[in-house]
Amino acid sequence: MDTRLFQDWLDHVSDCVVADDFEDWAGHFGLPLSVDSDIGQSVIATNDALHEKFMRWRQMFEAHAVNNMIRTVRDVTRAAGDTIVGYYDTDILHDGKRMKPRFSSHITLKLQGNTWRCVAVRTGMQASDRHLFHTPSVQDHAAR
Repeated sequence: MDTRLFQDWLDHVSDCVVADDFEDWAGHFGLPLSVDSDIGQSVIATNDALHEKFMRWRQMFEAHAVNNMIRTVRDVTRAAGDTIVGYYDTDILHDGKRMKPRFSSHITLKLQGNTWRCVAVRTGMQASDRHLFHTPSVQDHAAR
């Protein structure tokens, strides 16, 4: 059941990005949102900062003519009654052709009210794509 819930969550937020629906997408993230990658950690603390990241994803989609993002669950663990940790792979596609290398990530979903919200993400995206997920302070630090 948790695997289906997690896959449905991934599919829904992916569809929101493709459809340019920030409001629905943002409702599936809890703030502050902890972000971790090979280059460091950062926190997205405000709705404005979350919107800026959403717009960066939209810009990348437009630049590469992305029309599909497929995320596939690899493993899901119920960490607590209100917390799920899931591991998944992401393919960013244009007409079935991969536009970015496949990458693996994991997120923590927390049940807040009646909505599962992402409160932490560990992205497997390349460092060159850090503008899509990190706040400027980590980007600046990694560039030094």
